[in-house]
Amino acid sequence: MAEPMDSIPRSSSATGCFACDRDHPSGLHLSFVVDVAARTARAQTVLDGCFAGADGIAHGGIVATLLDEAMVYASRAVVPLAATAKLSVRYRRPTPVRAPLVIMAEVLWVKHNAVRCRAYVRADGRILAQAEGTLLIAQE
Repeated sequence: MAEPMDSIPRSSSATGCFACDRDHPSGLHLSFVVDVAARTARAQTVLDGCFAGADGIAHGGIVATLLDEAMVYASRAVVPLAATAKLSVRYRRPTPVRAPLVIMAEVLWVKHNAVRCRAYVRADGRILAQAEGTLLIAQE
């Protein structure tokens, strides 16, 4: 059994990141706008059909990745770097591929070595999936 993670190394490189590296050949190519004052992050995307788990519906793991990445970017409004320690996802409606999606996350609180965030994936104003997560703040 793996030991729980209590610290993460500090690094600012996103090179090779499946979610946000624009040069990743099969990545999601997400680009988030972080609002430091509001402690939020927001991105828009259209998922390619290769991310479908069923005909026209995004794979749940891809949807979880969207939510996770949004929370990591929202956490950057309050700390330089954090990594997900716990993620809880609720899938409310099927998330379509080849359709405009909005991904948004907000910081709920910061305590000691952790940041708590909430995130949503929306299409046409409807919440398709939501998550809450705890992120571990990188140590100097």
